Amino acid sequence: MLFLLFRVFLEKASLSATGVDMTAIGSYLGICLGGAIPFVLLAVTQRRTLDLVDLVKKDSPAGSLDFLAFSGFLLLAVMCLVSMILTGFFFYLEGLSALLGALVASQGVILFLFFVGEGWSRYRSPANGELSVMESMGE
Repeated sequence: MLFLLFRVFLEKASLSATGVDMTAIGSYLGICLGGAIPFVLLAVTQRRTLDLVDLVKKDSPAGSLDFLAFSGFLLLAVMCLVSMILTGFFFYLEGLSALLGALVASQGVILFLFFVGEGWSRYRSPANGELSVMESMGE
């Protein structure tokens, strides 16, 4: 979405003010910013999720927030997967390269698997030797 806004804005502004067509520059700026935003959101969201879980976990019974932590990582993984695939699709639509688009989309798949694995490992083996939810239920 940001990519399309940049493109339309620079196309209108550049033709009316200077007579120079800056559509290509707008496209590349939009792609760069649109591709960077998911990573910024990813870093901020991951840090806040971990801070929240650690803060509340101090005053909670053993294993009660492990599923919350896993759900947070799972949501983060899905957001990352969708945003990276969409960014790769925009690369392909702009004619930059189908290979570049596939590379960006595959990075989304790799990050998806990483965050699912990270969330699952935290769910199965919480810090401080506490039992996880599944272990405390007798599984």
